[in-house]
Amino acid sequence: VDGATEKDRKLEAELAKSHKSLAEVNSKAKVMRHKLSKDLEAAKAREAALSKEVQALTAQNRELEKRLEEQERELDEFEHDFAMARDDARRVVEELRLQVQQLEKQNQQILEDSGSEKVDELKNKLCELIAQNQKLQKDNEGFKLREKKLQRELGVGGWK
Repeated sequence: VDGATEKDRKLEAELAKSHKSLAEVNSKAKVMRHKLSKDLEAAKAREAALSKEVQALTAQNRELEKRLEEQERELDEFEHDFAMARDDARRVVEELRLQVQQLEKQNQQILEDSGSEKVDELKNKLCELIAQNQKLQKDNEGFKLREKKLQRELGVGGWK
């Protein structure tokens, strides 16, 4: 009987020891669940904050893309206007060049003819050409002013 009691006491001690170990494990599991719950809440909060930041950055990116497209469109318009002004200026220069050549031919003819009637006719023609030249110079200045205005509006400089 003493042997059975001794065995029972040992079994009870082991059972108590197991219950104590089980209680410690349950306590640690409870602490770990609590910590994991807090970590999960913090992760959800970080995820929400990051989602908001991603949305803000996406909206900002869309706005930047819109502004870039607008600037590209304005640059295309400027390049078109600039090309037109450049072409107009080239035409004016070519017209002036042709007029100078005509004047040189007429001057040569005057030298060859030396007639007073021809001189008067050439003077009149020269006056007409000078007037045309002045008009073309004014037009050319207008094109240059237009070009500079477009450059200022677009903030582009150094184009020639």
